[in-house]
Amino acid sequence: MAMHEETVVIREQVGSGGSATVYRGSLSPSSADVAVKIVKKDLQSEKGRKIYNRTKSESRIMSEINHKHVCKIMGEVET
Repeated sequence: MAMHEETVVIREQVGSGGSATVYRGSLSPSSADVAVKIVKKDLQSEKGRKIYNRTKSESRIMSEINHKHVCKIMGEVET
């Protein structure tokens, strides 16, 4: 399957909590609306590792769901 690359353009912050910040963005060049969740990088503590593991699990589960009222996981990036 051929994959093409798109660039995410962050437009605005829509929420922030104890473990992550969520932004509204769009894919370029397709202009598809996306949400970007950035997990805070405090992985040195036990709490940080739990947050990381929970987010990875959430992403894996969400990627298996296909429903019109549930967002689609399009990818995951670690830096």
